[in-house]
Amino acid sequence: METNRYKGFTTATYYVSDSAKEFLEQLSVNRVVHKTILIDDSEYIASGVAFEYGGANFQICLETNPDVILDHNAYLNAKVNLTAMIAVVLAVFLIFLVMLTAYNITKQSQLVDKEEECLELRATIEKLNRRNIDRAIFDIKRNVFGGDSFDILMKKLSDRKISPVTVLDVETKDDEMFDSFLACSNTALSDNVFRFNMKNGVIRLVFVGIDEGTAKEELADLIKRGGFGVDESGNEQKEMGQNE
Repeated sequence: METNRYKGFTTATYYVSDSAKEFLEQLSVNRVVHKTILIDDSEYIASGVAFEYGGANFQICLETNPDVILDHNAYLNAKVNLTAMIAVVLAVFLIFLVMLTAYNITKQSQLVDKEEECLELRATIEKLNRRNIDRAIFDIKRNVFGGDSFDILMKKLSDRKISPVTVLDVETKDDEMFDSFLACSNTALSDNVFRFNMKNGVIRLVFVGIDEGTAKEELADLIKRGGFGVDESGNEQKEMGQNE
């Protein structure tokens, strides 16, 4: 029977090694003692304590295989390492999140600045476009303007308070003389003289920033050098603000 297996089993028959006997001798009441002992040439970690019960003294011992403790320590070590790794990963994640948030805030600020710059640039471009349109409309060297543009020019000059402004009309006899006069005036007249085709062979010259006397001299020199047989008797000379 199984109970017969442990008949005669006592501490004296089990703890027979020197280290085991020394361990038993160190046991005291209510104080746990730990010691590494040898039993049957196998190493164990023994834990024991002595106590009294019913007026009798007893000893209780627990033997643990060292591999179990080592495995338990390895488990604890792995657990600690895993916890530390998780903490590091969380810290890195939080740092990355903070950096990403700061980066987004910086980019948002830069985007607002860029939008403001774009608005300013757009306003500048529109202003330049309007200026270029005005220049294109009144490109002195390249264009002979229609008579309906004369009033527009005069209004712009008046709004900008530009003076003096002299207006002289030249009447040509035929289309050939008309074309020849315009071709010659391209180089003979100064850069601030506008030319308008008033129809019926009449070319209106607007001298901007030039007084009447200087304008007449410049026109006379042009007629003389070009040898044009134009009729100057009916020319009108006007100062800025006078009626036609």
